[in-house]
Amino acid sequence: MHYKKGIVSAGIQSNHATGQQQRGTKGFLDASTISASYRHQWNEKWYTAARVAYDYRDFAAQNFYTTFASDTARERVITQWNHLQTGYTGKHLKWRLDAGYKTTDDRYSFNKRSTPNQNNSSVWQALSVADIELSAKSSITTGLQFVQKQIKSNDRGNHSVSQTGVFAVLHQQIGQYIQAEPALRLDIHQRSGIELLPQLNLSYKRSFYQLRGSVGRTIRDADFTERFNNYNRTLVASGSIGNPDLKPETSWSYEVGADVWLAESIKIAAGWFSREQRNLIDFVTTPYAQMPRQVNLVPTGTYALAKNIASVQTNGFETDITYRKQWKPQHWLQGNAGLVWLNSNSNGATPGFYISSHARFLFNYGIVYQYHRITIAVNGLYKQRREQKANAINASITPNYWLTNVRIDGRISSHLSVFVQADNVGDVSYSDLLGSVMPRRWLMGGVKWNR
Repeated sequence: MHYKKGIVSAGIQSNHATGQQQRGTKGFLDASTISASYRHQWNEKWYTAARVAYDYRDFAAQNFYTTFASDTARERVITQWNHLQTGYTGKHLKWRLDAGYKTTDDRYSFNKRSTPNQNNSSVWQALSVADIELSAKSSITTGLQFVQKQIKSNDRGNHSVSQTGVFAVLHQQIGQYIQAEPALRLDIHQRSGIELLPQLNLSYKRSFYQLRGSVGRTIRDADFTERFNNYNRTLVASGSIGNPDLKPETSWSYEVGADVWLAESIKIAAGWFSREQRNLIDFVTTPYAQMPRQVNLVPTGTYALAKNIASVQTNGFETDITYRKQWKPQHWLQGNAGLVWLNSNSNGATPGFYISSHARFLFNYGIVYQYHRITIAVNGLYKQRREQKANAINASITPNYWLTNVRIDGRISSHLSVFVQADNVGDVSYSDLLGSVMPRRWLMGGVKWNR
């Protein structure tokens, strides 16, 4: 809604479902989000915008995090966002400042007899970015970022960590067809120290095709769960255990690819990528005798310790095709399909959980057809991965499955529309990480109102 020099918007979304029968409990979902924003244009060059949001989620979480038969978990997550942005647009300079504050109240109950995990976390973020035009073929983006994270938890304890980053990216047109983007970031982390992160993107584009390549270094520090999970509990009989001595993950990533446009309606893209990771953080099954901290553990327990895996090499190939066509103002069709092959190898003696679980092959597709006020959308996913067993709950990670979802939207007026949706139309029975049972056929419907 426009008001003089301002724009006001607000929205609410609410989803509720009674899920399928689970082991010793009933699946369910209650999720609602409320948001509001305001943008004020002071003059031709300056603006200010603000946004607030509140998100409430209460859901059954059986075997989301464990493979124990006693797991009948329920989780409630309440999140609040506050975001403020101001910006300036000049002839050769664009600048913006973002400031954000996010709080999360997470209450996790393993079962009705256990004491719930209560985690209260917050994140402060500030980001200043300037885009400076140097010439008709050259520009630079530079900025400063600050992030501070805090947690207060009866499970993980009380901790805080801060991070500062300074970065610059040069956008350079070389000749008529080549675009080069070298970048450099200096990262200063309270725990892991100072890291230098270079990156380079190159592309060569002609009328109907483009060749592209990139190389770059990244870093990721362990989060509070990976460092301190179950550290503050009096007694832990089994489960995932954090490790405060974790080193940060580092990796070099490489990618080469090509894009081809066939006429105006079809685009085909393909690329090869590789990632060399060092000190990858993953949870690895570890005997009690090898646990670095045994204060609140029991000798007969079964534990998965957060560790730095020596190195992981990931190679993959992906390709996709996109089709978009509009015959008349009332007829519009878009379709896409993609394939991904992925393979990871580690030199660690014991494979990590996530490395063992990720998909080796993915196929996805989507079709959207619109005629006048009716929109029909169909999308699907095929996933193939290594089978794993969770004998304690008589479950396994499904080695392959195919899912199809369908949605129909009908616009009644410029502000009002209705929809019906069916997820997992084929009523496929499958499981995800740790053997948690995923929803079967799921029917839903609703009303949307836009002002």
